[in-house]
Amino acid sequence: MRHTTMIGGLVLLCLAAGSGASPVLPPSEPPDPPRPPPVHLPGIVDMRKYNPDWSLIISYEGQVSALTPTTITMKVYFTESALTGGRNIPEPPGRPPRRFKLSAQLATGEVPPQNQAPGGCKGYGRDDVRVGDVIELAVWLSRGDVEDARYITIFRRPGGRVPPHDYEVSDKYAWHTRMNAYQDFEEKGTPLPEHFDRTGHTTAFLQRRMARIREVLGEPE
Repeated sequence: MRHTTMIGGLVLLCLAAGSGASPVLPPSEPPDPPRPPPVHLPGIVDMRKYNPDWSLIISYEGQVSALTPTTITMKVYFTESALTGGRNIPEPPGRPPRRFKLSAQLATGEVPPQNQAPGGCKGYGRDDVRVGDVIELAVWLSRGDVEDARYITIFRRPGGRVPPHDYEVSDKYAWHTRMNAYQDFEEKGTPLPEHFDRTGHTTAFLQRRMARIREVLGEPE
């Protein structure tokens, strides 16, 4: 009788242990909505039509809403590529944020070499980025519309300060110094230092840029 009771107790213990050891799976991320096709202005040739191995480099500027070790999600403001003739095209209002897969190099926390970057890209890595930053992602779109985000440039850090990048020369024209001056103008109305705006064209550009972003966000003037 005692032997039977012990066996029954062991069975109950095993069942309880088995129940407690069941893995709790994390909720899966919702699938990304279908990607809109790349912006393609009339009269511009898409070289992928003639060479399927040719990669289209697309620059997406927008505000970061989420980060993982391998992805960046951002609300896109502007798109620029060879198919736009190098023009920044505003994103249509109402589109949801997009999630971009980082290149293997960025996903490891490395900063890509500056000498291999397309013009204008700066030396920032994944770990430099914060949620809320306004950044530019240089994305390679290859055969089969596979996206590979290879370069990050930080433009703004609302309420904070844009940090220096890895390849920056420290002087009054440094990238982060200029971006922070632009941010101070946009957030506080602080006039730009003369060496950043001798003709007044930069101030006018920033005013137009802010107006275009408000249109993308559907905000009133």
